Amino acid sequence: MSWPPSTSGSPSEETDGSEPLLVVSRQTARRVGIALLAVLVVAGVGVGAFFAGRSSSPTASTTSTRGSVAPTQGTGTRSRMFVINSTSMYPTLKYGARVVVSPTNNLTPGAIVVFRRPPHEDCGGAPVPDLVKRVIGLPGQTIQGQHGAVYINGKRLMEPWLPKATNHPSSPYTGTFGPVKIPAGDYFMMGDNRTDSCDSRDYGPVPGSYIVGEEVRVIPDSPPAPTTTTTLPTAPATTAATVPTGTVVSASVSVVVCPTTFGVSPPAAKSLPASIRVTVPRNLVGQVAFYSDDQGTMELLGPTGWVCTASYGANGSGGVSVYPTGASAPHSQPFEASTAEAIVASETSVCLGCREQQACALFASAANDLKQTYGTACRKTRPAAEAVTALSTGVVAFMDPPSVAGDGSPSGGPFPANGVMTYYSGNENGSWLDTCTLPASDHLLCTAALNLFTSDYGNL
Repeated sequence: MSWPPSTSGSPSEETDGSEPLLVVSRQTARRVGIALLAVLVVAGVGVGAFFAGRSSSPTASTTSTRGSVAPTQGTGTRSRMFVINSTSMYPTLKYGARVVVSPTNNLTPGAIVVFRRPPHEDCGGAPVPDLVKRVIGLPGQTIQGQHGAVYINGKRLMEPWLPKATNHPSSPYTGTFGPVKIPAGDYFMMGDNRTDSCDSRDYGPVPGSYIVGEEVRVIPDSPPAPTTTTTLPTAPATTAATVPTGTVVSASVSVVVCPTTFGVSPPAAKSLPASIRVTVPRNLVGQVAFYSDDQGTMELLGPTGWVCTASYGANGSGGVSVYPTGASAPHSQPFEASTAEAIVASETSVCLGCREQQACALFASAANDLKQTYGTACRKTRPAAEAVTALSTGVVAFMDPPSVAGDGSPSGGPFPANGVMTYYSGNENGSWLDTCTLPASDHLLCTAALNLFTSDYGNL
């Protein structure tokens, strides 16, 4: 794997599998794309394709399109298989993933179910027979969406299945709705991709008699071959260095909770796990830890034994800084020279103009949006020595050589600053930036940290 990887032609949202990124993230945090697929029948078991919410079809002119499920050979107690064809449950269910569902009479919050299209569902596009969502509210409960979270009977529902960046109290991801009293025998359904899901927030609770079955397993794709070398970025006109990584292994990595400040009344700290099992290069086992704010909004991979701080403003922007014990917390900005040795990540959230100013030197679309929306030009000029590679239409990797102050934050010091930045025009999740400024001997750790960040937050 290269950091940044070499690209040719037009960038795409995902690699084609020939140059896979080094996998270091949790399976539930993988970002995936969903698209149209065909109906299949395998060994007499019904196999269908279904949309589960608002998702853009490559050929449709409507903004709310859904796929369908092929008729099965009957219901009864037989398990049935479906193929995912929607962005509604993204990133939990991957495009083309085959899910097996079985009838159930014991649903709990968090269960993923397939159900027949309810009579009041009118999300645009041609009618479809079946949908897939997650059970959020149970019969008799009162459900409400506010402050970026779901509340059941007045208590906040912890939703570990959602992308971590959506957990911030100012996040618009879940939206505001209700309160809704769920009738007896009905269930309140929602998609994991809250901003792109037509669900019970739109058509109300779903009768339990409409539920086809609960997901019992996902049939996984074939895993990519282990990565054996990592190519690190260098300044233009130089030869990239390679660092052996060996095979990747599954390891338990400790979670360090950072002291966290907020520009508004702070929410209660969440109970985070003491460790997380991830896949890392074998020679990093025992040398890395996860550093997280106290809400679990942002997690960074960094060296063990370091310290961290986290801060979020009233508009939701902020991030996490990881740095050596005894050192001062880095306070540098992009294009300002800093000698800090650190791993720093930030996100602009819904701060008006902030995402465009952060990204305008690397993304022409951000510079254009800044000019068109706010009538101002980009105040940054990317240094000529900064190496840049487009990973997708919304993700760019860069490297500022030593002594070059560029998009890295920090950068311009004695160490190279390797980083990744995201920008999607109009995206309320903001622009995300992660910079790893470590000695050359630690470039493998930087590569693993940046790959994790890209996997977890690159497609928000």
